Amino acid sequence: MRTIRLSDHGVMPNTDITLSLYELFVKYPTDTEFIFEDADYYFSPHEEMRADYRISNSNKMPYRVLGVWMKGMKNCVLSGNGARLWFAGHMQCFTLDHCENVKVSGFTVNWKKPLVAEGVVVSRDKEHLNVYIDPEAFPHRFVNGNLEFDVGADEWYAWRFYTIAFEPHSRKVRRGTSDVSFSEVTELGENVYSMKMKTPKDVRVGDLLNLRHNMRIHANVFSEKCRDLVLEDMTFYSGGGLGCLAQFCHNLTYRRVHFLTDTAAGRLVSGGRDDGMHITCNTGKVTITECTFHALMDDPINVHGCCVTCDEVVDDRTLRCKYRHSQACGFHYWAEQGDTIGFIARDAMNTFGTATVSSYTLEGYETFLLRFEQPLPREVLDMASKRDALALDNLTHTVDFDCTKNRFGSGRARGILVSIG
Repeated sequence: MRTIRLSDHGVMPNTDITLSLYELFVKYPTDTEFIFEDADYYFSPHEEMRADYRISNSNKMPYRVLGVWMKGMKNCVLSGNGARLWFAGHMQCFTLDHCENVKVSGFTVNWKKPLVAEGVVVSRDKEHLNVYIDPEAFPHRFVNGNLEFDVGADEWYAWRFYTIAFEPHSRKVRRGTSDVSFSEVTELGENVYSMKMKTPKDVRVGDLLNLRHNMRIHANVFSEKCRDLVLEDMTFYSGGGLGCLAQFCHNLTYRRVHFLTDTAAGRLVSGGRDDGMHITCNTGKVTITECTFHALMDDPINVHGCCVTCDEVVDDRTLRCKYRHSQACGFHYWAEQGDTIGFIARDAMNTFGTATVSSYTLEGYETFLLRFEQPLPREVLDMASKRDALALDNLTHTVDFDCTKNRFGSGRARGILVSIG
């Protein structure tokens, strides 16, 4: 394996390395260790670093904005050595596409202007919370009745009128408050804002509010059609969507991957916007160990497949199928030749038969044609002919899951959500 020190190839600390790093990957796509220094590296949006990725459980977008982009790389290592990677605006920090036997380790990921904000309740009445937002830690403005946050790269996003309240000392979710939603916000001056609750909750003076804005646009680490990936000794201090998202991959290891708040930057309960680990439609073994999750606004770990429904019987070997969720659709790899599909009666949720895929043809974001090697049984065809009666699951996309020695701090949603097999 060759060794490449980035600085020897003009990829220098304290500069924007978005394009130069990608060019280095293109030049050395196999059998290479890329060595970073214990220093700061910067990434920003570039036209050349856009690609159409259909990301599970995220908002549908025409393209994703990429930072570290690894395509078709094999037998490679990214050694961070404590490097601090700084991103600006909405970006996908790491994208691994059709990679094999790749290890990424030793990085801290952050934004100077974070993708999640927070405030502190300074006073309240029966219906209103008066909230102070630190303008240095969370740059913001109030425009036309909207509280907007600056995330860098000339991007501003409006707060979406809901929050989670945390106790100030324990930094645990305030018991009994759940999601707190608001009908309006007004500016009081000196970075204090009056927020009218739709339903009054037991939020208290001094409580910290996690103020999510924007949408689920990017994952911190997105992996698709990869094999034998290892991520270890990574810390993520911010994010605009899912943390580590892997889909249609085989064999994944996450070791000492931490989702934390950057207390040194004045943040206490703002970090990842949504899930920590999202494992969708993978195969082989997934190991998550010695990881830390705190103040996430969705599940720390979520392992699942993606069921669809039958929309039409085309012939006795072909079904037109439909994705049912706007944030999980249009996948390029939902099925491939040789995959085993399970047929599910939606009224009883039982799998009553299987068949082997011959071809998968994506028609758009919502529908695709699924053709099978043999004619389908009459029982399947009869149910498929009834609107929304038949669901389908790709049983090949099922993992063995090993989850050990992880630490779960307080957050908005569940802890470990697993739906496999």
